[in-house]
Amino acid sequence: MLGAAIRLIRVNEPLVDYASTRQYYGALIAREYEQALGGSGAGLDPAVVSRAAPSPLELPINEAVTAIGWRLLGSEPMWAARALSILAWTLGGWMLFVLMRRLASPLAGVVAVGVWSLLPFAITASRSLQPDPLMVAAIVGAVLALVVYDDEPSRRHLIVAALAGAFALLAKLPAVFFIAPTFAALQWRRGGWSALWSRTTAVYAAAVLVPSVAYLAYGTWIDNFLQGQESGRIEPHLLLTVRFWKQWLYMVSHNIGIVAPIIGAAALLVAKGRSRWILGALFAGYVAFGLAFTVHYSTHEYYHLPLVAVLSVGVGLSVEWAVPFVRSRWTRLTPVWLGITAAVVVAASVRFGQYGFTPHPISNAARRSELTAPADIAVFLRNEAGVVTLAPQYGLSLRFHAGVTGGVWPGRNDEPPQDAGAVASTFAALRARHGARYFVITDMVEWHAQPLLRAYLDSRYVPLAAETDYIIYDLHEGGG
Repeated sequence: MLGAAIRLIRVNEPLVDYASTRQYYGALIAREYEQALGGSGAGLDPAVVSRAAPSPLELPINEAVTAIGWRLLGSEPMWAARALSILAWTLGGWMLFVLMRRLASPLAGVVAVGVWSLLPFAITASRSLQPDPLMVAAIVGAVLALVVYDDEPSRRHLIVAALAGAFALLAKLPAVFFIAPTFAALQWRRGGWSALWSRTTAVYAAAVLVPSVAYLAYGTWIDNFLQGQESGRIEPHLLLTVRFWKQWLYMVSHNIGIVAPIIGAAALLVAKGRSRWILGALFAGYVAFGLAFTVHYSTHEYYHLPLVAVLSVGVGLSVEWAVPFVRSRWTRLTPVWLGITAAVVVAASVRFGQYGFTPHPISNAARRSELTAPADIAVFLRNEAGVVTLAPQYGLSLRFHAGVTGGVWPGRNDEPPQDAGAVASTFAALRARHGARYFVITDMVEWHAQPLLRAYLDSRYVPLAAETDYIIYDLHEGGG
């Protein structure tokens, strides 16, 4: 409960605290669903809401729950957008305790839940509006269901395990990297090849995969909203670059620290029997996930959120192994040992990582650019569909808070045009494609880094408004 309480701190802040592009992606989808349920959609024109909403990447469970909450509340509080992730992570902690009790002991369960709940990176990431917190919690539930089946093989337990696995994959497909090796490890341990290539395996695999395959087929070939979504994530050639491996190491050390990974990995050496098999399968899944999704593993922090579950299990097993040595010498120090271990792991994460025990407050600069500026822009352009933006998060937060939609001018990370002719042609293409009537800049750093764009707009159009945090060009006047 302490972990859940910490996650409620500043829970109603705007979605710029973590992975803001991904969070506003989900918020725009949720707004469209809320309006479809008969809600106001923040008072915006339905056409603007529909055009602003991107296509879902995964089955939009979080977005649907958020939309229902917003519809019932009659407004769009950010705490409602974070509620499912916080609830899922809290339930995941309970399932983790039950899992560790079956694998080792209640003591290991308490330690594992302590890491799961209080690791600073997890505190921030697990309350975000995106599918990853739900996926990681569902992975824990799916592994627990497999362990229950391993303890008591029956048709009922196999069905429960398959349903748990299917749900985890529907939450987000990469869950397969963790569930498949865990199932394979348990089957191999039970009966080798004969158990691995059995009817049980076929039934489990089919039940787990069919719902997600059906969703992917529908989104790719029938409704087409998933077409092209696989691009930009899988680039195997990166495996041959030093930079990729350095970035992977940086992602772990910068977000989680170094102590928890060391203690968690040590369990591969000291754990025994089924516990070692399962932990090895989870680590193997984490590595396989990274080898497959090379681009996002080196650039997106939340792709490493499953490592929190893996390390929670590992740290719990390491402490379980160490406790008998302490108990043989200082019988009364076991609770102290438990507390010290949890404190060292969490404190070391704070020391070597970028997160703290509580969610960081939003900076004044972020508040101005993400809230104050969009509110001012909304006075001029609310319900405007013909807007080209140069803004953080690909303009998603601006769409959400200002109620506008349209095209996005490429930033430096997206290879903007490099000469005056390319600027003119890119601008003309965006203007024609989106029927643009305004150009809005809220990313002032990016704006000052693109002098060709500034020169092009200043030579042809007059600003409708020009403030410290934003500029609006009226494209009705002038040439172009």
